[in-house]
Amino acid sequence: MVAERSAALLRASDDVWDWVQVVGWRGMARWCVGDAELAEEAREAEATAEQVGGLGAMAIIRMSRAVNALSRHGDFEAFEQFARWFIDFSVRNDYPWTLVGASWLGLTSFWREQWDEARVLLGQADVAASLYPMVLEALDTGTVTEFQTMELLQTGAGTAAAAGGQWEEAEGHYRTALRQAHELPHRIAQPEVRRWYARMLLDRKASGDADRARTLLDEAQESYEQLGMPRHVAMARDLLKSAL
Repeated sequence: MVAERSAALLRASDDVWDWVQVVGWRGMARWCVGDAELAEEAREAEATAEQVGGLGAMAIIRMSRAVNALSRHGDFEAFEQFARWFIDFSVRNDYPWTLVGASWLGLTSFWREQWDEARVLLGQADVAASLYPMVLEALDTGTVTEFQTMELLQTGAGTAAAAGGQWEEAEGHYRTALRQAHELPHRIAQPEVRRWYARMLLDRKASGDADRARTLLDEAQESYEQLGMPRHVAMARDLLKSAL
């Protein structure tokens, strides 16, 4: 990768200013393609960025570490604290990233179930189906996770394919998403993929689909309970009723 080579050359030349910039964005990019094994170097680079006054690099490094920690541990409170820090940092230093922090704060509020009304679908299946080719293009770049929504792209592809009745394609995407959620790991995605996959099976109504949907929803409920997401548990249970 270009970023790997750049980081190595900059480190060897003692150009610490540019090195911390590259390490920050590389960490975010690597997380998006499913590689989150650079935590130690990122920790060192964050300290260096702070020493040399590289505030932007420091923020990006913290961002990559925060999303990695969230996907591995599912600690919503810690990520909410980071999102609030990121917003405050952006405002204080006149960085154009306030909206990114606000979107993460909104996501965290959703995950922590601080909502007035929850909707599983908005009924715009045609719109979702029309986006399927675009999601496939994104997958072709090697991207695994969209960094702002933190959703596995394979899950989004499965949902778009299912909206258009492309059942075989949808199932392939969901199976890949299940594997990725386990391997990364991505703890929030683990129950979410199962819930969306189960809905696809229930919509398809092929032989054995209801039984498989029940298994997926039982697993999703268990994961939601472990993450402390009771209203998501309720959504899974409501969906389960249609599989009985």
